[in-house]
Amino acid sequence: MFSLKSKITQKVLTLFFFNDKQKFYVNEIAKRIKEDPSNVHKKLKELNKEDILSDEMKGRERYFFLNKSNPLLNEYRKIILNDIGLERRLKKEIGGIKGVKSIYIFGTYGRNIPPKKGNINVLVVGEFDSVKIQEKLMKIQDFIGRDIGLGELTEREFANRKKERDPLLKDLFANRYVKVV
Repeated sequence: MFSLKSKITQKVLTLFFFNDKQKFYVNEIAKRIKEDPSNVHKKLKELNKEDILSDEMKGRERYFFLNKSNPLLNEYRKIILNDIGLERRLKKEIGGIKGVKSIYIFGTYGRNIPPKKGNINVLVVGEFDSVKIQEKLMKIQDFIGRDIGLGELTEREFANRKKERDPLLKDLFANRYVKVV
């Protein structure tokens, strides 16, 4: 049995769940998640043994990919994406920036549609350094291998737009969203 407490396992599964149609080889995964290739290889073998990942040889490289026939795959996906993946990274990376008051994830991600099938949008509210937000967001995008749309509003702008029933905020709050901070 594998452990979801392992940081490497969390990173590997996050990468695969955000890129569930892709196949990756060991060094490619290690580079993307910034971990030692030998430790990544060990975790990949564990996940392969547990039937979460499958593998195939192409030339001299062994490629790993999600085993979509695993009946528990969607449960693992929910755990990783909700408790460990994007939301946790946004809270950790962006939530700690001085002046950030709230972060919302909306679009298809907020509607519980698997992230492979749509946009990921983030709204950050507060008085903060935009450059720091963008730098942190770029790191998260690189890690998950997906683009993230960013909206920024001051608290005053947010309150005014909410009061005036701005179409963006109306859509955000009318549909499912995730408040991270």
